[in-house]
Amino acid sequence: MPCDKKKKAISDKRWRDSNKEAIAVYARNWRLTNKDKMAAFARKWRADNKEKKAAYNREYYKLNQEHLRSETKKRFNPEKHKVYYENNKAKIGVYVRDYMRESLRRMSSAYIRRLIVSNSQILKSADIPQELVDMKRESLRLKRTIKEVTNG
Repeated sequence: MPCDKKKKAISDKRWRDSNKEAIAVYARNWRLTNKDKMAAFARKWRADNKEKKAAYNREYYKLNQEHLRSETKKRFNPEKHKVYYENNKAKIGVYVRDYMRESLRRMSSAYIRRLIVSNSQILKSADIPQELVDMKRESLRLKRTIKEVTNG
């Protein structure tokens, strides 16, 4: 029996070696027709292996740091951005205004950090600990609630 398995394995290897192109075409067609299955499998794997994926990403970035930076610089074209900004000032202004209103309504951490450091020449947003941000958020919620109750 073990001898039959070896013969079959050798036979299979020969068949694979002689049909590489047909196998590649079949695999390519399978990938094209089963994109959703492949995406679901990849999502599940990433969810199950978050630490492994994060470690891989850190290692990849360390090894390819210069290349990644140069690629980013190639893609970023200041002249192109300047022209886009000039042509779309109104649209960008509306987007920024809406973003700031939403940030204010949600009391995002970035909004609260901006409030805390707005009058300071020394502090930066990164200097503010999350506990202070949470306390300031609760303070703002309390002030807003009091304002709503007193104004109607």
